[in-house]
Amino acid sequence: MAATYSNRLAVLDMTRATAIFLAITSHLFLQYNVWWTMDLDNYRIFKMFTRTATPMFIILFGMMLELVYIKYTQNSGLWVASRRLWKRSLMCYFCFVLIALAALLNSHLDMQQFLHSLIFLDKARYGEILKYYVFALLLAPALIYCRLRYGLKSLLLMLALIWLYDCLLAVPLESVFGIHYLSSLLLGVGNIHGPSILHGITWVLAGMIMGRLLVVDSGSSTYRQYYWAYVGLMLLSVMVILNVVYQHNWLYLVDNITTSHRDIGRDFRRNNMPPYYAYGLLSCSFWLGLYWLLERHCPNALNKFVTLFGIESLFAYSSGNIMINLVPSIAEDTYFGNRLLYSVLCMLLLYLCCWGWHLLKRKGYLKFL
Repeated sequence: MAATYSNRLAVLDMTRATAIFLAITSHLFLQYNVWWTMDLDNYRIFKMFTRTATPMFIILFGMMLELVYIKYTQNSGLWVASRRLWKRSLMCYFCFVLIALAALLNSHLDMQQFLHSLIFLDKARYGEILKYYVFALLLAPALIYCRLRYGLKSLLLMLALIWLYDCLLAVPLESVFGIHYLSSLLLGVGNIHGPSILHGITWVLAGMIMGRLLVVDSGSSTYRQYYWAYVGLMLLSVMVILNVVYQHNWLYLVDNITTSHRDIGRDFRRNNMPPYYAYGLLSCSFWLGLYWLLERHCPNALNKFVTLFGIESLFAYSSGNIMINLVPSIAEDTYFGNRLLYSVLCMLLLYLCCWGWHLLKRKGYLKFL
């Protein structure tokens, strides 16, 4: 492809920064009760954007497996790469614990909820994507092995098996395991948690396919195979979305992606339904395409000042959610404009903290991390 490796990294960093910005914004709006004081139309519009954050996190994770860890495994061996991935999993778990601890200290969680969250029996306030990373990083060596050993066909087979399971076993398993947090988190049983670890692998595999397109010669047969696999996934996603619209209407689609109707039983995300995953793949492709065009036509636009959240992603996401859990609540009658102002000030504070963290790393004070 025409883009250099540094160009590609800038696009990925900007997409990751966007995901963090949208996720933190959504959490700030929850903390300051902005969502529920919006009119319904504005809620739908803004929520359709913030709903793209989780898919971006997971698809970018899959892309980095292909861009970084496949080559690292080929050079250093699967065991060495596995240890590196598992170390990263521990770091994500440590950050998850800190977020949960902040929620406990500010009485957002009681002690029982806090302890349950540590062993994945309950949710922790605002740290759910780190929980996904903990499991995804543990599973990543198996995905890398399959990709290296069997190539594209292994990724497509796993995609097919995930949704075959969803069609045949997800509902019957409710009577076997019951509907509780752990079974919902791991297998998507019931409507307590979404995306589940299993269903979310859909995005990881799609990300690996997308990442492969960035590292192989565009004239090779390998490129053509992955290109048509990606095109097939995109077309399938479009068909899933249009099927929902055809059977119902656009508003039904939007309401079940954003949960604007407040009916969890119909929520595409918590029920791990195909339209949510289709929307996630399409929306992430939109953001990646947008930033690729920006980088191509304005080469210096995606500098470290605008991609900072993406460069320091783990610190930005973790410290941002710790801050949100620690800030005091506001009065219920607070003016809507003030709620927005508090959210903006918190975001600016987070940016300054990330910049300070980045400078400390550049000066070598954080080599132990």
